[in-house]
Amino acid sequence: MAAVLGNTRGLAILLVGVVGGVLVGFLLLRVLIGGSSSGAAPAPAPVPAEYDGGVLHVKERIFNLADTNARRYLKLAIALQFSAATDKFEKASAEGYKELNGEFEAELAPKSAAIHDVLTSVVSAKTMAQLVTPEGKNQLKQELMALLNPILGHDHHITKIYITDFVVQ
Repeated sequence: MAAVLGNTRGLAILLVGVVGGVLVGFLLLRVLIGGSSSGAAPAPAPVPAEYDGGVLHVKERIFNLADTNARRYLKLAIALQFSAATDKFEKASAEGYKELNGEFEAELAPKSAAIHDVLTSVVSAKTMAQLVTPEGKNQLKQELMALLNPILGHDHHITKIYITDFVVQ
């Protein structure tokens, strides 16, 4: 009988050790991840304010469309609205805005070929039927934004695309 009690006592000690180890490991993991043992949720990180920044005007271009039964062309001009970390564009006077935006467009000049390449690839793959509806134009804007933002890098982020000229023939 003493042997059975000795085994039971050893099992109980082992069980307490395993449960205690798991509990200590859990608490240690919460502290390392940034949580606390009090159950309070960590404060969310502040979201940086986003302002309207510069606008890159892409002058009108004529694109061949992908229609197979007829030759179709699209004359398209767009304006790419970028975000800014500060409100300097929003607070600028008319003359100040022109100067700031001119500097901004000059800063993006090295990316001009890449921007035009994406435009040509995306627009020329569309048919007239895909582009003439409001949904088609919105889809084009979303597709362009999704392809252009990675090319422009983390310093420049397009927030809106405006179609400033759109003629299909």
